[in-house]
Amino acid sequence: MNQNEALLAMAALAFSTNEVAVSDAEVQRQLEGIARELSLRLPLGNASALIVSVTAGPGRRLTYGVASHLLAKEWTEEQKAHHREVKRNLYCFDRDMKFFRERGVTVVFSVADEDGIWIDDAATGPSDCR
Repeated sequence: MNQNEALLAMAALAFSTNEVAVSDAEVQRQLEGIARELSLRLPLGNASALIVSVTAGPGRRLTYGVASHLLAKEWTEEQKAHHREVKRNLYCFDRDMKFFRERGVTVVFSVADEDGIWIDDAATGPSDCR
């Protein structure tokens, strides 16, 4: 996990409680709080990509808008598959992502190039974890 992904996961944990939220309304409230908190720190990133937006919803979903500076327009299907697998592993195995897994939240990393042209989505939810 890179430093920015760790920051995002820690922000999510800051809104967690000792008990797992059950209701959709409570999860939505928590996700909206996470999105507000992270939005205050944007953009976040490194030389290859910046997180430029964080959106809660609809439902149990949190989307990170990522602007890539690495020739994302020319990503092959193999590179897109690798991107999705890296994000799936982050979601499924990183202890800081437990907040999302326990609440049934799908986390999406939606990548666009520097011109805002959509390239790929890496969406992972609890059912994607092996």
